[in-house]
Formats: sequence, structure tokens, C-alpha cells
Amino acid sequence: MSKTIIIVGGGISGLTVLHHLRKKHANTHDVAIKLLEMEDSVGGTVRTIRRNGTQFEAGPNAFLDSKPSTLELAQDLGLESDLTVASTENKIRYICLENNLYQLPKSPISFFRFKPLTFIEKLRAIMEVCVPRGQNPNETVYEFGTRRLGEGIAKYFLDPLVSGICAGDSHELNLQFTFPTIYSLEQKHNSLIRGMFANKKGKSGQLRSFKHGMGQLIEKLAQQHADSIVTGIMVDRVLPQKNGYDIQAGQTSFFADELILSTPAFATANIVNAMNPDLAKHLREIPYASITVVGLVYTVEQFKTLIRGFGYLRPTHEGKEILGVLFSSQIFPSRVSQGKVLLQVLLGGAKHPQTIRKSEEEIFDIAQEEIKNVLGVTGHPQDQFIFRWGKAIPQYNRAYPKTYSTIKNTLQQHPHLHLLANYLDGIALNDCTANAKALADKINL
Repeated sequence: MSKTIIIVGGGISGLTVLHHLRKKHANTHDVAIKLLEMEDSVGGTVRTIRRNGTQFEAGPNAFLDSKPSTLELAQDLGLESDLTVASTENKIRYICLENNLYQLPKSPISFFRFKPLTFIEKLRAIMEVCVPRGQNPNETVYEFGTRRLGEGIAKYFLDPLVSGICAGDSHELNLQFTFPTIYSLEQKHNSLIRGMFANKKGKSGQLRSFKHGMGQLIEKLAQQHADSIVTGIMVDRVLPQKNGYDIQAGQTSFFADELILSTPAFATANIVNAMNPDLAKHLREIPYASITVVGLVYTVEQFKTLIRGFGYLRPTHEGKEILGVLFSSQIFPSRVSQGKVLLQVLLGGAKHPQTIRKSEEEIFDIAQEEIKNVLGVTGHPQDQFIFRWGKAIPQYNRAYPKTYSTIKNTLQQHPHLHLLANYLDGIALNDCTANAKALADKINL
């Protein structure tokens, strides 16, 4: 008897699980697999805009190959020859304070030379080895940093890290879910410093992208699985049926023996509301931070001094709408024509939800003023890009552990329904591809 698997949502999670399921059932003729996407194209937040010799990443810029899932996916798709490795410049990173850049320490000596921290704050950080293991699983990132390393480290290191990675508020995000590796280091070794020494031989990984940008991964997935993808179709609701689900999409309906909802939490809530209002309620409790991404292209001559490195982040206590700036063309030189410089400016986040509602002119003015004040550029950009993500990144906040547990428990009532998206089990690209592979392995018909 034939079986049908339907995936709703064509972001990186949905496309990856589609790929692995089709690979798994390549020789199984009685299994049909289909992906439904409401937009006219797939990819979600992974999007490369190409114009005038520039590759502007509207979403994720790259991925680390220390975790195998995304690298193996690329190899699986035959993209291995198109993989690119970030230049060594990406190891140099900065914190921006009052428009001055301070290189982040990479050794004990450079740590003691790091000017924003006082001598007392540096000593406090070293005393981390004497701090007892934390007992509070609901501790926020900022609370953790202050307790283990002192407020200086929390303020100048962890806080901008959170805004740069999650566009979030370190005072609100749960450490255990936002940075599970850091949490487990403390729990296992009773010290971050001891934990890092114990793991110093571990593979840190290289930062990678593709010759034609991160969008090349999406384009290859879409091309290879085109006969299983239906775009421009919006799923309104799902209802349980005997041994499966009825999926309503306007005047069209589908039946799925196994249903995977790979849509954001708020969209998933709308889809499952008629079937399970309690599940929908808890999905709606997961907040999202907005983010605006601006690309600015200059000539090399417009810089008095071209600063080497990956880019910089801003601590949130300065109250700036700028989260950070990536030196994109130094990380991956092929992203812009020779003699040009591409900068990616990140604005908004959880602390500045108003930014996304500003006009393009206002946003470009803020971004250009930032580059002028911090990097000393002269004149106007040669080209500029903008992309707004109204609900960009789910926030694993104080309430998230309880919400997560409730969602997981509720799903046990629906053994053939699967939720797969970055609001569960990790927000990074590698998390999405790893979770998708694990789900494909788990589903057995």
C-alpha cells in the first residue's frame, strides 16, 4: 500500500529533510514525498542577491564545517568543488566601543592587554576556575557570564555575542538552550577554562560558503528535487484522520501518512490550531527578533586604512541600533569585484524592534553613518542592498524551557506529526541540517 510524506515549508530545514527522505526512499516505489511552499521560491532566510559583480547575503553568511551535517549535504549534492573557505582574516574580530575598535583576545597575553576591561575585571575572569558549578537551568546568558566570569566579560563579550548571533537580549535568553555547548562545558568540567583546555584538541572547524554564495546550496536542492516541490501554495490547516492527516490549502487538499511542518513557530501555530489549540498556543509563545541587513559597496580608495578582519560587534549597553558589521569581502574576497569592499551591516534585533519599520533612506543613513564614524570611509557607497526580516530569529528566552518541554510532550499525542524548524533544537544552519537528517533517519513507513 502506497504511503505519502508531506513537508510544509521550503526553508533549509524542509529542503534538507526532503533531500534525505528522497535519498532514503530512492528505490521505494510506493512512497511519495512532496514539499509545499507558500512563496514562489524556496530557501527561507538563506538568500543570496547577486548584482553588479556583488554577492550580498540577506541571511546566513557561511557555516562551520566542525559539525558535519551541512558539509556532508553539500558533498551529497555534488557541490564539493564549489565550496570555498574563509580567508585567515576571519580569525581577527573586534568589539566596537564609542566608535573605537578593540581586537578580541586570542591568547592570555592579548587578554591582559584588552583595554576595555579593568585589571580587576581580568583577575575576576581568571578566578572562574574557583566558581562553583551553576545549579539553575533557567539562568540567562548574562546571569551566567556575570556569575562565572564577572560583569565585564558578560558586558563586553557575551552580550555582543548574543546580539550578533541571535539578534537577542543576553539578559533574557536562556543559556542552556541558546548556547548548549557553553552550558555543558560548565556542567561537565565545573569550569569553562578547564573545559576549554580539556577540549583544546577538538576540531574548531573552518568557515565555509560556496562559490556563488549560500544561495547556491538552496538552488541545487531546488533543482535536484524540483519534481517534489510545489510552490505558491499556502497550507491553512491540518486535521487528524485515521493513520494520517488531512491538509487543507485553499480549495486543494492532501493526505499525508507522515506530516512534517517546517514552518516558523507562528505559522505552524496557525496550521495546527484547528487540530490542537493548546499546541498552537504554546507555539505562539515563542518570540522572534526582527533584523535588517544592509550591504554597502565601496572602493578600496574610499578607506584611509582598510582594517583587516571578520568584522565587529557592538555591546547593547551603548543603545545603538547597529548590532555589528561584517567585512564580507575580507572573509570571502570573491563576493565583490576586485578593488571593491563589501560590508554587511546588521541592525535592529530584540532591543530595537522599531528599526525594521524605518524607511530605506533612514536605514541607509544609519548604516552609512556607522561606517563613516567607525571605519573612516569617505564618500557614498557605489552600491547598496537592503533586506528586512520581520520575524527573523526565534528567541530562546526565560520562558522557553517550559514552552519547549510542553511542545515536545504535546507532540507525543501525534506520532505521525513532526515539527522541524529552528525554533526547536538550535537556530544555526548546522542545527537545521543536522535535525533534518536525524528526522529523515527516524521516519519509517
